[in-house]
Amino acid sequence: MLLVVSAGVLVWVTASFVVSFRRSPPPVHMVVGERADSNIYSEVPFRHNDLVQTQRQRRRAAREVLPIYRLNPPAVEATLQRLSALGEALRAPAGGAEAPRPAPKADAVAPAPGAALEPVDGLDADTLEALRLAVAEPTRFRTLRDLVRDHLNRGVIEERELVTLQDVEAPTAAVTLLNDQVGTERTSVLRTDDLRDPRRAAATAAAEYASRFPDTTPALRAGLETVLGRLMRPTLTYAADATERARRQAAAAVETVTRFVGANEVLVLRGETVTAELLERLQRHQQELHLRQTTQSGWAGIIQGILLCGVMVLSAGFILSVVHTGLLSDGRLLIMVTLVTVVQLLLSRVVADLHFLKSGSSFFLFPLLPLAFGAMLLAPLAGLRAALVSGLLTTAVAAWHVHSPESFHLCVTGTVTCLLGGALMRRARRRAHLIRTGTAIFAAVLLLELLFSIRATLPPGALWRSLAPLATYALGNAFGVTAVVFVLLPLLEYVFGAASDLTLVELSDLNHPLLKRLQLEAPGTYHHSLTVATLAEQAAEAIGANPLMARVCAYFHDIGKLHQPEFFTENVAQGVNPHRDLEPRMSSLVILNHVREGLALARQYKLKRPLREAIAQHHGTSLVYFFYRKALDQEKPGQAVGESEFRYPGPKPRRKEVVLVSLADTCEAACRSLEQPTPGKIADKIEELFNDRVRNHELDDAELTFSELTRVREAMVRTLSTMMHARVPYPKESDREGAPVQAGAAATAAEPPPAAAPPA
Repeated sequence: MLLVVSAGVLVWVTASFVVSFRRSPPPVHMVVGERADSNIYSEVPFRHNDLVQTQRQRRRAAREVLPIYRLNPPAVEATLQRLSALGEALRAPAGGAEAPRPAPKADAVAPAPGAALEPVDGLDADTLEALRLAVAEPTRFRTLRDLVRDHLNRGVIEERELVTLQDVEAPTAAVTLLNDQVGTERTSVLRTDDLRDPRRAAATAAAEYASRFPDTTPALRAGLETVLGRLMRPTLTYAADATERARRQAAAAVETVTRFVGANEVLVLRGETVTAELLERLQRHQQELHLRQTTQSGWAGIIQGILLCGVMVLSAGFILSVVHTGLLSDGRLLIMVTLVTVVQLLLSRVVADLHFLKSGSSFFLFPLLPLAFGAMLLAPLAGLRAALVSGLLTTAVAAWHVHSPESFHLCVTGTVTCLLGGALMRRARRRAHLIRTGTAIFAAVLLLELLFSIRATLPPGALWRSLAPLATYALGNAFGVTAVVFVLLPLLEYVFGAASDLTLVELSDLNHPLLKRLQLEAPGTYHHSLTVATLAEQAAEAIGANPLMARVCAYFHDIGKLHQPEFFTENVAQGVNPHRDLEPRMSSLVILNHVREGLALARQYKLKRPLREAIAQHHGTSLVYFFYRKALDQEKPGQAVGESEFRYPGPKPRRKEVVLVSLADTCEAACRSLEQPTPGKIADKIEELFNDRVRNHELDDAELTFSELTRVREAMVRTLSTMMHARVPYPKESDREGAPVQAGAAATAAEPPPAAAPPA
């Protein structure tokens, strides 16, 4: 009783803490695109990020970044090489190279000049002569070459790009010149007015040349403009990648703009469409409320939460005492259910708090809450009823803690996921069943979210935009919880000695070392265990118990007979009776000892608690009547025979599956002793055995109703009648002498086996 009270108090304190300490304020339940159905006012002053102004400033900062142009040194060198080649060609003697031709007349066809002389093609003779004289003097040519190099290094740009930069409507004042061809990046800023296209750069260079050499004739200057205009190529190329990178860095450097909002100010007007900025403002307001509200407002609210949690915990305990009578009396099981419930309460609270610290809206909260965690973990270990009671309790506490107008939505989601998770995990026998459970929870959560999201204020477009995040959160929740359950399940089995169907499937392997020993060392007991397993499984199916657990418990219930298998009648060889020379008390001691030896083997092989219960309880406190009666017949004067020496130590069977194994064990052994068993004899015998068990109070602790007991009896009668039916005699072919030979179960005579101990 003390353990029950302690468990209830622990759950109550945890639930009270969850709903009272720093309880979440009522969250908004909106998405972008939804229309507000009422005015929303601020309750506390707060600061929020002005997303619109921040984006505006970041776009402005990005626009202010100057276009970046990269200098192309190979283009500079190529132009200079062409200029040097032209100079050499002009300085060459008349016979050494093809001389440039003067401009042909209109009716003449000009020959194609050489590659080096292409820039001077078409010039008149006076201009050519002036160019030869200028080139022939090394000082003048070197000056010309230096002027060309300077203009090329300053930057020559394509004419159409220069027109774009100097556009009257959106002029660009300057550009950034990037020279990264010299091993390190060097940048400089050039005014747009200082940029030149090839034609203007050639004219400027010719003018500077003329200013340095005053004797330059107009013909020479014009020739230089023409030749240099043909030689010069753009040396600046637009660096789109560098420009974009610089603009991103400039935008990122802009700090987020914050705005102050006082208390009682309008956050959203009724009918206003929720934008990303409005939603961010609402969420920041909810986060500020969450941080400021360290406890629920007022002592009245705290007391209300504590009393409400107490009522819910008491109701849950009462329901468990009615629907799961063995839970409150099973210490280990009660502790496990209590711990899982406490963890579920705290886990839901932590997930909700983390969500509200990031977002003030509960629109995506419900798919995130792991409400099915406790039910999925408890269903295979403590049963579906305990799992559902725990799951519904934690769902109600979570709904009270969230304190949202959508609490009914949360209750429905939690109830459905607990029902689905518990029902599917209750009989999960393979890893694929875990995947099935996760998929079902994901589909249920997503469907419920879509159904609850259909409302007048939410346009279809906003719902479709929210579908992807809703599906992502639901998927992560479902399979995240499934993965955690898969990891924790064996840990809880080890700590509390419970057995899930996943473990029972492993134990049902007939190649288990104990079962292999039983098959080799006690084949009669092995066959008896298989028969008992079939009977118990059929009975479990009839009353809705766990057929797999009943079968596995039956496999191992008589492993204690491995200690002295020859003393049990199913293993006695023909004509051998080991009890013939033993006192009844000694024979009874050998029979009773198989329970203690079985428990020792169970501990050695680390069998789960339900199997150990089947070994210890399958005989309850029944009497080894055969040897007790024999002791009474051999009783000597002055020597009293006490029943306690011939009774099993117990305890009486409690778990449904163990009760079924106990009944199946008794019925199979007794019906084997019937001569010429018929369905009528089997039914009478089984009814007698069941009545004896009830009359002797062996089923007082059993978790069975009389209705279930009737269905169990009918199932065992049906199964044993089909297993022990008589075979029809069949004739054999006559031998060569014509003597007919009869064979068959009804025509074969066999000597009765020697008297031995009754089946135990």
